[in-house]
Formats: sequence, structure tokens, C-alpha cells
Amino acid sequence: MLTNKKEEKLNLIPSRHYDSTNNNNSIHHDLKLHNLTSSKWSIANTKNSWWNIWAFVISILVLIIIILLAIIYINYHGDSILSLQNESKKVNNFEFCASENYLKETLDVAYEAKIPGLLLNHKGANKYEASAIQYDINNGVFYVAFDSLYAIGRFDYFLHRSPKNILIADEKNRTTGESGFEGIFIDPDSSSLYLLTESTASKHENQKFRSIVHKINIEDLDANNGGSNAYYSKEHACKVRHDFEDENKGLESLSVVKNSTGSKYLLGLCEGNNCLGGNKGQERGNGMVIVINEIPIQLSHEDLDGYKCEYDVLKKIKLPKSVNFEDYSAFNFYPIPGDKYNVRVAIVSQADAKVWLGTYNVDDFEFSKEGKIYEFPRGQSCNVQYCNVEGIAWMDDYTLLATSDRTKSGGRQSFYCSDKDQSIHIFTIPGKNK
Repeated sequence: MLTNKKEEKLNLIPSRHYDSTNNNNSIHHDLKLHNLTSSKWSIANTKNSWWNIWAFVISILVLIIIILLAIIYINYHGDSILSLQNESKKVNNFEFCASENYLKETLDVAYEAKIPGLLLNHKGANKYEASAIQYDINNGVFYVAFDSLYAIGRFDYFLHRSPKNILIADEKNRTTGESGFEGIFIDPDSSSLYLLTESTASKHENQKFRSIVHKINIEDLDANNGGSNAYYSKEHACKVRHDFEDENKGLESLSVVKNSTGSKYLLGLCEGNNCLGGNKGQERGNGMVIVINEIPIQLSHEDLDGYKCEYDVLKKIKLPKSVNFEDYSAFNFYPIPGDKYNVRVAIVSQADAKVWLGTYNVDDFEFSKEGKIYEFPRGQSCNVQYCNVEGIAWMDDYTLLATSDRTKSGGRQSFYCSDKDQSIHIFTIPGKNK
């Protein structure tokens, strides 16, 4: 009985039948599910990896583009950035304006006027990038050259708005256009006018960039009718036999000088130090002047550039170390009464906004070692405001005539510069009593 009860008790416990086939299927299903899940994760991870790689590559490409754009910007605007930095230093130079030497070392403004305001007839011109100025003492007028105009300006001595102030077009009746004129001077004996083109590219294999001298004659001049019929014709246009490396760093100014025997020759002022551009052109204290024969050589036939004559270069002269400028924008000479061997000279720098006054020996081809450097007047905050003086000329032994180019756009120059740009200025040299 006991045995039967135990058996009945045992029968009450549900039996567990082990089905190996079902268990294997279950395991196989679990493995497939696991493998599928792992596969999906693997694919997702692979996709993420590719996206990460592409994101990395794109980031590198964007970085390279930014660096290249920065390099291009610096190449095009590096000089402007340095210029603004230099101007900023000058703006904050209150010590100079507050010093006891300010009045002794700064030119006085006698009179000045904006060129557009002097003209009644602009003949289509809307910018006046004045590059040179000359005083015609025989006729009491100023002549101005512009590198942004083919026309030259003729202005009455009194510098007020008048029909006597005119723009004189060229023989092709051109007023506007990039002429590249950087110099103008008058032969005091003949009153002949000369224009200077800084430099032009040559088609000759053995020539690079050369300056051009144009001798011109003004025709049908009637200032009373607004100069509507006036124009200038070219007597000749001749190359100067000197090769420049840089198109924008050629001869910046030209003048005629007479020696003690009455013979004349031309002097050309190089814009850059060492007559070069680039870093060499900014090595201060290495200004150069080229001595040029007054009479051009006639060529047997027209050259590849269309010119029939050339000016021969006689020698080069170094400016004294005291003319310690970054660049040289113009020079001019004035006789000293009773002295046939020496003349006064004024040399102006646009970059430094200063002018050097000294003397020049017409026979020995030598500039005085010592001279005096004068500043142009500063603004109310001691800021440089005469930023673009490109032309200089003597009116008498204590008065200087100057002209200013247009302010560079695009933030390349301070807004301070615009007050004095595109203008004609008259300065007096400080007296000894200051």
C-alpha cells in the first residue's frame, strides 16, 4: 500500500518530456536572431564609419579652402593691411603733435581746394587721381597730370571755381581713361610741356618695362569758353632706355635741369628704393635718380612697340641717406638767386607723408647730404590726413605747391585720407621764428 501511494504521489507530478528536436530548433532560431541583430548593428556601424570618414574629409577640404582664401587675401591686401597698421601707429602718435618741434617741422597750409569743385565742365570725368603738378610762372597757371585721365588740368593761379579752370583732352579727344601719367613738367625756357608715363610693357625680348616721355603742345586754347576746343598734340613720345622689373615701380617724376654752362638734361625719379619694386624697393635710404639726355635719339625705323625715338640714360645718382623714405612720389627744382651751380630741390614721399628739402649741384650731379624733412599738417587727433600727396612743385623759395591722389577704396586707406584727396594744396615752409 505504501508503495502504491508513493506511486500515486509520483503520478500527480507533471511529467517533463525532453524534446531534443524542439530545443535544437529554438537554439537555432535564437542564433539566427542574434546573427541578424549583430548584422544590423554591423551595417549601422559601417554606415556610421563611412559618414565619419566623409565628414572628416569634408572638414579637411573646408580647412584647406579657408587657408587658400586667406593666402590669396593676404597676397592681394597685405600691403593695405600693413599700410593701415602704419597709419594706426601714426594716428596714435600724439607725442609728435604735442612736441615743441611740431610747428618747426610741419608745413603750413596756405590754401587748398578740391579739384572737382574748381571745374565748371568735367567732360565726363568723375575721378581725379592727380599724380603731378607744375607751376607755369610765365602764365600764372598750374598744370596737373592724372593717371586716371588722358586729359590734363589747367588751373588759374587763384584756385577758385572759374571757367579758366579746364580739362584739356588729347588729340584723339579723349578725356577719361587710364593714361598712366605720373609726371608733368615745363621747360622754363621754351614753356614746352612734357608728360611722363611711369612704365609700359615691351614686346622686345631684351626689354621689360620702360618709361615713356611725351612732348606735347596745347592747341586752340580758349579758357574763356570753358576750354571746349582745347586739346594737346604729341610732338613725340619716346622710351627711356632703362628697364624696370615692375610695371608699377618705374619713373614717378621727371624734371629738366640746366647746368652752369646752360646745357640741359632731364632727371627721372624712381618710385622704389634701388629703382626696384618688392622688398628691395622698400629698403629705406636707397632712393635713385636717373640722368637722361635732353634730346632723344631718332631710331632708323619704328620699333615693335610703335616708338620711333629713345632717350639715352647718362648715369644714375643715389639720393642721400637723409632722404630716408619708403617710396618717392615726386621731386622738383627751383633756382637759387645768384647761384648757378646749385638749385633747391623738394622730394616728397606718399607712403611717409613727408617732404625732404635740400639742394642739388647741377654740374656735379650731387644732392646735398644734409637736408630738412618736413611733415604735412596732421588732423585734430594727430592723424595723417595728407595720405596721397603725389605731386610737388616750387612756387617761390618758401612756398610749395602739391596735389593729392584719390583715396584708395575697399578699406585700403583710413577714412581720414578722403578729406584731402583729389586736391591742390599750397604750403609755406615754417619760418625760423617758430
